[in-house]
Amino acid sequence: MSAGSSAPPAERRAQGSPARILAVVAIIGSFERHPDLGCEGVVFLDEDSDACFQLLRDLPGGPRAGEYCVTTGASAPVYGGVVQWRRVGDDRFEFALAPRAARLFGDEVLSFRVVPGSGTTVAELAEHVERLLAGPGDYPGSRD
Repeated sequence: MSAGSSAPPAERRAQGSPARILAVVAIIGSFERHPDLGCEGVVFLDEDSDACFQLLRDLPGGPRAGEYCVTTGASAPVYGGVVQWRRVGDDRFEFALAPRAARLFGDEVLSFRVVPGSGTTVAELAEHVERLLAGPGDYPGSRD
């Protein structure tokens, strides 16, 4: 929520905030694993505007393997940036963001229709999101 705004997120999106773009177009979602970079993540990309929402986590054994972060792909990471998430229907994801992440993305809620990239499904993307957001004890490899 922007400072001084009392409008609910849906009304602010209707007034033209960046989240509105994410809410009205299909976003391509993909899972990426980069052993060479020591991380994995789910990347949501609006190909028309190049707007990007990334949910990333170090691979097990990495310095921050017990934490996830969100980023635009060009911004610094915001650790713990998602307060809550849900899947709405078959193909819509909604993320309620912590204040610092909300400032980065221009709204406290991101809601968008997901079109899976090649080689994956919406259900698989949802499973990856769930796993990446899991607490350290729930993350595969965190007990190794």
